[in-house]
Amino acid sequence: MQAQRIAGLMLAVGFLLSETRAAQADEKFGHKGTFAVSAERLFGFVYSYQTSDTAGGTTTESRTNINLLHNGEADRSTGYSTARIGFDYFPTDGLSLGAALGYFHVAASSTFEAGGVSSTTDGGSGDAFLFAPRIGYAFMFAASAGIWPRAGITYVTLSTDSNLSAHALALTLEAPLVLTPIPHVAFLIGPTLDLGLSGGTDNGGTTTSYKLTDIGLQAGLAIYP
Repeated sequence: MQAQRIAGLMLAVGFLLSETRAAQADEKFGHKGTFAVSAERLFGFVYSYQTSDTAGGTTTESRTNINLLHNGEADRSTGYSTARIGFDYFPTDGLSLGAALGYFHVAASSTFEAGGVSSTTDGGSGDAFLFAPRIGYAFMFAASAGIWPRAGITYVTLSTDSNLSAHALALTLEAPLVLTPIPHVAFLIGPTLDLGLSGGTDNGGTTTSYKLTDIGLQAGLAIYP
């Protein structure tokens, strides 16, 4: 009888352990059926350089940004590294399919004052949209740590009420570390590359072609069920 009780107890413990392992597997980031929502590129370091075709040659510009919830490139027509929201689904363990969406609004005005009289000039406004479809694979080498390399493209477009329009396209590669110190919340930090493929502006009939590339180390946050 005692042996039967011990055997029954061992079976019960084994069952509880198996259920615990199954629950932990279900909570692991990137398991089959997971849908993750993320706030991306919230802060970090970005180095940008742009080459533009101009009459008689090529112009190259470069910038370095260290940002927290803001990117200095966001007021330009081609800023890839602006904060965005991401959506990713894992149809199988590890494999992710998703996209990131971004939006920013630009408005400007200037005021001149002399002799107690002031005048304000409207500098125009515009809206920019970002769309970045991607595919990735989450390698979780521990229950609460892993890496999530992703590849895709990023497209940015801008239009203003002053007849300026612009667009830019880049090949995007990311490899964020995934840290999940608490269940269902993942901290993401890692290198990003937006390799410029094409781009251009049209300012009242005057067109310019360019390529913009962003290289960064950026961080964000994801939640998953």
